Amino acid sequence: MYIKKMKKGIKKIFSLLLLIIISIGIGGCKLMFRNKKEYTLDERQEMALEYLKEKYNEEFILRTRVGKGWSQSYDRFYVYPKKGDKEKDTFVIRFFLCQTKKLKRWCWTN
Repeated sequence: MYIKKMKKGIKKIFSLLLLIIISIGIGGCKLMFRNKKEYTLDERQEMALEYLKEKYNEEFILRTRVGKGWSQSYDRFYVYPKKGDKEKDTFVIRFFLCQTKKLKRWCWTN
């Protein structure tokens, strides 16, 4: 009888501890992203196209886009040069939030 009560007490303490750990983890994740400005997918698309225009000194046309979701933390924009071939010259640019020691900013890779 005493052992059964002791097991129930240990289970309650373990459950409470687990709940506290999960709550702290979720709260910490929210704090990490609370100051981040959220841009819409259209705004991020325009930023990516502007970045390409500045980098390569030519205009690009969006072929398709895939927004970030639960399986990926970045947007993908498939683009090709305005003077290029839609099938041969299409490439992907990934758009994500990166953080340095002093600054949170949007980054691109292509």
